[in-house]
Parts: sequence; C-alpha cells; structure tokens
Amino acid sequence: MKKSGDKSGINHHCKKCDYTCRDNYDWQRHLSTTKHKMDNEDNERITQKVGYHCMVCDKIYKYASGLSKHKKKCFTPSDGGSIENTIVGKSITCVGDGGVDLEKEFLKQEVSELKNMMKHILNNQSQSATNLETLKDVIPKIGNTYNNKMSINIYLNEKCKDAMNLTDFVENVKVSLEDILYTKNHGFAKGISNIFAKQLQDMEPTQRPIHCSDKKRMQFYVKDADKWEKDKSHEKIDKTIDYITYKQIKQVKLWEKTHPNYLEDDKLLMEWQTMIQNMTGGTCDNQGLDKEKSSIKRELGMTVEVKHELMEKKI
Repeated sequence: MKKSGDKSGINHHCKKCDYTCRDNYDWQRHLSTTKHKMDNEDNERITQKVGYHCMVCDKIYKYASGLSKHKKKCFTPSDGGSIENTIVGKSITCVGDGGVDLEKEFLKQEVSELKNMMKHILNNQSQSATNLETLKDVIPKIGNTYNNKMSINIYLNEKCKDAMNLTDFVENVKVSLEDILYTKNHGFAKGISNIFAKQLQDMEPTQRPIHCSDKKRMQFYVKDADKWEKDKSHEKIDKTIDYITYKQIKQVKLWEKTHPNYLEDDKLLMEWQTMIQNMTGGTCDNQGLDKEKSSIKRELGMTVEVKHELMEKKI
C-alpha cells in the first residue's frame, strides 16, 4: 500500500484494495473500512486440528469411517455432514481478490460460535427444563392431566401415524431470498419463526412432525425414527432451530449474487454484516440467545398447538 502524498488533491493509492482517491478525507475513510482491514491481514492458510468432528455431539473421530457410522445414530443435517468434513479436519485456503475469501472465513467463525452456544444452551437448559417438568407433575390436576395425556397419545399414534419424521422435515426446509431479507429486517427470532411457520402451515396438521399440547408451558411432541415422543428438554427443537440457522447462513449466497459488488461498496458490506448477525443472533450473549430461542418456541407452539385438533376430532 502506498500514497503519493499527504495533501488534499494528490492521489492516494491502495494496492491491496486497488483503490485510488484524491481527497485525504476519502483516503482516511478507506483505511477504516472492513474490506481494507481484512485485505491487509496475513493471507495465511488456516489449518485446523486434523480430525473428523461431529457438529451435533462434539465427538471427534480419527477416521472418516468412524464418523460415518456415528452419524447414522446422531441427528444430522441434510448436507450429509458437510459441516464436519468441510470445516473440521481439512485446511481452508484463503483465496480471491487480495488473497482473502471473506465469506468462507466468516462462515467458519460463525459455525464455531454456533457450536459453542449450542453446547452451553443444551447443558443449562436441560437442567432448568427438568426442574420445570417436576413442578408441573405436582400440580393438583391429576385427572385432567391423565385424560389429556391419553387424548394426545391417541391423536398422535392414530391420527398422525403417517406424519413426517423431524429429520426429513429439516432436510426439506427451503430458505429463500425473501426469507433472508425478512431475517435481515426483523432479527433472528422472527426470522426463524417465519421459516418455521411457512414450512408447517403448508402441511396438513396430521402430517406435521411437531405438535404442542400446551403452548404456555411449551410442551412439545416430536416424531422421529417413526416414533412420537415428548421433547421434555427441547433438545430436538433446539437442534432444529440451529440447523435452520445454519441453512440461512449458507443461503446468504443468494443475496450476494444480486449484489456482486458488495465487497467494494461500504454500504452494501455493512448491510451484509448486519444480515449475517441477524441470521445467527450474533449480537446476543448466551443469555440473550436463550431468550431469542424461547421466543421462537412460543411462536412455534402457537403454530402447532394440538388442542384445536383434539377438539375438532373430539378425541
């Protein structure tokens, strides 16, 4: 990077960014841009520890065959383990204009943060959810609870026996450019809720893989491996939220295709960064992300509440 002078009116030229200006104010503004700072970092090969890593349960396998066998028993996204095989256990080479692949580097960081957040949420939420279930069990409404449970089980096992498995539902979730823009403008919780609602409302109630028996207490029932079970700790619901989040990150390329010059335009680059943050809840700490996910589950509960179906079927 060089400049031919410090006075206004004399050309300033940044070789790394291929940027030229005459005004010193414009030059100083360019030096502060994200693109310039990224382009001037060392373009080194980023190499992670060799291993085949399960994104869901955090296990590491020495050989790909071990991971492949494990994945058959573990809840995995539709990409067939592309997260593990692409992000962990291989070298990621920074390429492109100026030697930096900004998108790939950013996605790697976001996926790593998502993994850490998911571990924290599952560890803490499991205990709190267990305590909540204990309190519910001692509520003096044993008769109603028993009748409701029997009615729900009959409805799920008889009326919803042909419902889609949750794993298949996740694989079929489609994220559009419209979904990405909605998330950018409305934030993480509303964006994920919007995708959930669109996918589920297009399905017959008896075909849905998720039902809610009590939206206030967020009691969910999930079908997977051809079996209905109560998702007491919200483990499967939370994983589904995480996978939809990851699908949104991958589909940011739809926006990039419509704005091919976003790396050279400071306004578009700022819009891109805001969009990524809203897709991942990146501006929230762990406690804030917990609240965002609770908001998503409340909206989901209203969408798939089973009480209306029980009344219609008179079960």
